Amino acid sequence: MKTIATLIIIVFCFANPASAFEFNKLTANDRKLMTLASFAMIDYQQSVKMFYKSDGIHEINPVLGRTPTREDMMAFGLTGMTLAYGINRYMPEGGFKKFLFDSIIATERLNIEENQKLIRTGKRTFGCIMLVMSFNY
Repeated sequence: MKTIATLIIIVFCFANPASAFEFNKLTANDRKLMTLASFAMIDYQQSVKMFYKSDGIHEINPVLGRTPTREDMMAFGLTGMTLAYGINRYMPEGGFKKFLFDSIIATERLNIEENQKLIRTGKRTFGCIMLVMSFNY
């Protein structure tokens, strides 16, 4: 329960504080950041389920190592969210910002889907870290 409460607080820290509870006033970039934070929470919960409630499953991210602690995973997620917030907040508007941020969201979503397959079947589709790129014309 403490973990979920901490993650919820982290999500709201990355929302625009003035409009955090008025979702219709959030900008498109703020909504993307909230989506990414929500995906990060889902990924964290899946990781806890896989690493601490299943046998034989290990992390494939070399930064975290094969058996990361909950604290390592939270620190990694918080660092990633901080970088995403920096991109969202300080990078000039334009195609590259949209491309980069959409790619981060797509990668996190694909990671969640891959985790779900692993939880259900015990097998991975990918044996490496996935990177997804989005192109808009």
